[in-house]
Amino acid sequence: MAPRSLLRPDSDLKELVLFAREDDEERARDAVIDVYQRLRRVAGLDAQPARVVALVRPPRKGRSRAPKHRLDVRLMQEAQRVLNSESHHEWVVVLAQTACEVYVRDVLDRRAAQLGEAAVERVAQLPSCNLDNERVRSVFEEMTGYTPPEETEWWSDYQAHVQRRHRIVHAGARVTRADAESPIRAAEAMIAFVHWPSMRIESRGGS
Repeated sequence: MAPRSLLRPDSDLKELVLFAREDDEERARDAVIDVYQRLRRVAGLDAQPARVVALVRPPRKGRSRAPKHRLDVRLMQEAQRVLNSESHHEWVVVLAQTACEVYVRDVLDRRAAQLGEAAVERVAQLPSCNLDNERVRSVFEEMTGYTPPEETEWWSDYQAHVQRRHRIVHAGARVTRADAESPIRAAEAMIAFVHWPSMRIESRGGS
């Protein structure tokens, strides 16, 4: 299900559409509120109450994992748009890391749903979905069989990107355009890595 809000063009409020794989309306509402609060935490924003205006069941057409519908894809597109706008380079870094963590969470959620309630609970208790976190990386490897290859250049670049994002969010660090370009590449490499277990989970179906 997807919560939808219908706003006037002149409204100061912003519309955010989130998707949940829950058939029950109350569980879908709780799921998207949880995702919203996680997104705010990942972006370094204070918790704010979420208002779900409506729940809509999207039409089932084709594969549900179409790239254009993935939130991480849209976040990376927004990061590139902000980079091209030549302003708010710090936001580029935050968006890129948010995209990575959203995709990791999506993969963990889908795999945990296949493994059962104990796995679902383990994922729910993770402090974040940042694969630079040892605990998150351990759970990800256990559930998917994949772990980032530490000897590769892209993994080192990703870790540097994560540290840059922390300095921005927690210390107010500023970055140049050149600083913001490397996180885009690091996030793209991470998303490409996560795509392999994502495809394996999709092929397993309900197994």
